[in-house]
Amino acid sequence: MVDAEDNMSQYSEDVTSYYSAPSDLSNIRLGFKQEIEARKNGEKSIEECKIVFINNIKRFNQLTGMTEDEIRVLFNEGQKVNIIIIASGLYSDTIGAFDRESKMMVRTINQALISHKISEQEFIRVKDRFGEPELKVGEMYYINNQEYQKIKLMEG
Repeated sequence: MVDAEDNMSQYSEDVTSYYSAPSDLSNIRLGFKQEIEARKNGEKSIEECKIVFINNIKRFNQLTGMTEDEIRVLFNEGQKVNIIIIASGLYSDTIGAFDRESKMMVRTINQALISHKISEQEFIRVKDRFGEPELKVGEMYYINNQEYQKIKLMEG
C-alpha cells in the first residue's frame, strides 16, 4: 500500500508492505521502474502478481515528481508483467482539474472505475458520455479504451 496522504496506517498490518513517508515514496518511484524492467528482462518471474494500491495518485505524483512517461510505464507496462496498480483519487480531481498532475493522468490513463455519472467527469475520455443511467448504491462504471459499462460491486 502506498499511502500518499498518510491517513491509512490502521491498515498497515493488513498488507504485505506499507509506505507513507516522503522518502519511502521516492524509493517506490524508483522501485516501480526497477521491478517492471527486471520482470520484462526475465530477471524476475512474472508469475507472482503484485497489487499496489495508491490512495491518492495526484498527491503521490506531487510528492514523487513522476513524469508522464513513468506514469505510462507504471500503468500500461506494469500490467503486462503482472504488476497491477489500483490508484484512487478525489472527485474534485475528475472535473475541471487543470493542474499538471491531473492533466498528466488524463493523457495517460485509459482504464478506470468511476463511482459517479460519466457525464460529470472529465478525467477519462468516453464515447457517448451523456444520457447514461443513474447509479445505485454499490454500482459504478468500468471504463476501458473509451467504452464503459455499469457494474455492481459484490458484497462480502
